[in-house]
Amino acid sequence: MAGKHKYIDKINEHIEKNKTLWFFSLFLLIIIFILSLAYLNIRTTVNITLPKVVLVNGGRVTIGEDSANQTFYKAWGRYVVYEIGNYNNNNIHSKIVELSSYLKPSLFKKYKKSFTDFEKNVVENSIKEKFTLEKDYVQGKTTNAIYKAEGVVEREISHIAKEKLFCTYRIGFEIINYHLFINQYRKKCEPIGKISKK
Repeated sequence: MAGKHKYIDKINEHIEKNKTLWFFSLFLLIIIFILSLAYLNIRTTVNITLPKVVLVNGGRVTIGEDSANQTFYKAWGRYVVYEIGNYNNNNIHSKIVELSSYLKPSLFKKYKKSFTDFEKNVVENSIKEKFTLEKDYVQGKTTNAIYKAEGVVEREISHIAKEKLFCTYRIGFEIINYHLFINQYRKKCEPIGKISKK
């Protein structure tokens, strides 16, 4: 009889342990469910756009809510310079619209008139430019940076005259809430060859 009681006591002990494990498992399931709901509520989807250019430094890009590494800024700098540095009277409007879409809203009014005048001049004089990049680099912090590019521009005016210019681009970038903005844009050119007729 003593052996039977010992066996029943063992079974009761196992039943109690199982009840404790079931209770603990249920508690963990409730915690996981609550954490899953919390994750779904705080989760944010961030879409990062990268330009169609060859990335530098092996293509390693890092970006945060208000910062990025130099590879990110350099890739975007090259894209902007390529887009606005290679144009003709047929595509200048779309290129200006593209550039304007990246401008910080507070700066759009500042550049609007100069962009409009520039586009008008290109169309009226049938100007075509081709930019060849020679050197570029990024300066500044991760929050905002200055991209500088130097190179040669071949300009054709009205299909009858050509000239060569050495041009420097200076483009300021800023990241706000994962969005890239241009907060500064400047192009400076000096002639390196006289205008020659075809």
